[in-house]
Amino acid sequence: MDDLLKSNEEYLEETCSVCGRRLTKYGNKQLKDGILCRSCAIFSSPFLRDEDFAEMTVEDVKKHLEYRRENAHKLESFKKSVTVEGRYDLYIDEESRNMVFSKKRDLLKENPDIIPLDSIKEMSIIEEQYLKEDGVDVLMELELDSDEVKHVGFRINEFPGINNKTEEYRKTCETADAYLKAIIAVADMEEVL
Repeated sequence: MDDLLKSNEEYLEETCSVCGRRLTKYGNKQLKDGILCRSCAIFSSPFLRDEDFAEMTVEDVKKHLEYRRENAHKLESFKKSVTVEGRYDLYIDEESRNMVFSKKRDLLKENPDIIPLDSIKEMSIIEEQYLKEDGVDVLMELELDSDEVKHVGFRINEFPGINNKTEEYRKTCETADAYLKAIIAVADMEEVL
């Protein structure tokens, strides 16, 4: 089946500025001085946004992909001493003072970014209006003092646009609060909201 999908893939004449493979029609990322193919983009941090890629050079991406390989090795010694379950599970290693947000329990398979607690400059929970009047998304936002990943942001609610008068909304807010409290407690920081 994969071979069939690959044979139907539409290729462009251009090549990836990082690995040299021919670009496909979809999934490429525009860089400051080139284009990144979908295959290379898959190995980058899941928290990089299109605007982050647009600010990166080819050399920046090569360094970032090296960081991601090193991150995978560091995860082998990551110890989950604090856990907050949610759409993204939060795991904190109190000994190393690092944390990860992961959609999978197998960290080695997912390779989530290891975030040093002392790199957090700002944390916030934001409610963003969704398309319908009573729908909102509850977002976790972290600004980091890090060369590898400067911003971590994701939707906490499972499905977009939850009604802010429902049980699902209440549970989402509880998860958001639990994220903040766990990070603040282990990082021993004043609330940076």
